[in-house]
Amino acid sequence: MLANVLIPALTMPFVRAFDNMGTGFFIIALVIGILYAVSTLLVEYATKGMDPDTSRAEFAESERKETVSLLAQVKAAFQNKYSTMVLLGNMSYMLLSGLLGSTLIYYFRYYVGNEGLMGVYSPALMAGMVLCILTMGFIAKKVGNANSVILGALLCLAAFIPRIITGDQIPLVFAVCIAIMGFGSSLISNMLQQCRNDATVYGQLHGVDNSAILVSLFTFTQKLGQAISSVIAAGLLAAFHYTPGETPDATTVNLFFAENIVIPMFIVVAVVALLLVVSRMEKQLVRDLAAAKAAKQ
Repeated sequence: MLANVLIPALTMPFVRAFDNMGTGFFIIALVIGILYAVSTLLVEYATKGMDPDTSRAEFAESERKETVSLLAQVKAAFQNKYSTMVLLGNMSYMLLSGLLGSTLIYYFRYYVGNEGLMGVYSPALMAGMVLCILTMGFIAKKVGNANSVILGALLCLAAFIPRIITGDQIPLVFAVCIAIMGFGSSLISNMLQQCRNDATVYGQLHGVDNSAILVSLFTFTQKLGQAISSVIAAGLLAAFHYTPGETPDATTVNLFFAENIVIPMFIVVAVVALLLVVSRMEKQLVRDLAAAKAAKQ
């Protein structure tokens, strides 16, 4: 999540520091690639020996079990209303994340008239995310996984309101709102994964173990949401006949406002609506688990 926000936010300010933008894009792509490779190697080194290879034993065991086709697993996943709502919520969230990073620099430059806010945006967002990571365990215990996602979405929605009122012209108000958005978006992202785990348990209680396919579908909906956000952002710019680098007309400037404020607010409302359904099902899941535990005793 952090990379999805920071990379789009930092790319253009970095590239603009070079006389040749192509050089800037090449360098930042190289740096990101190196960071990705190093982080992957560090994870591999740090977790070496923690997860021994049991694939052969699992394969031998699976030979004795009835195999289920991939199509049947996908069908079961979408017949599971719990997992369907979680997957749709995940796709909506990634649509929100991708859209917010698509024309952010243009929003600051042309609508707000203060490109320097890019330097406030990233640190404030990161501060909110870090605070969320430190407190989300406590929040989840108090309100549950689905309600934690709803809380995060409501915080994001609330953060847009002062920004609309002030037009992002007051840096302190802007920084506080972005920090709140960072907290809320991190809560959505992390707790949606917990909701995915709950959907797996829900399926198992109803006789279908689709944990593997749910992980795959969860990743797929993330990529799908990002892809749709790119199509929407590019399609809107094309529809308004805007060429990046040119000075936009008033209508296109309002488009930047819509892409960064109005449309994201509607997407957040959609996330809340989807997770309200999941929240009701989570409560039933807790009751079902308690009943199953009591029956075993």
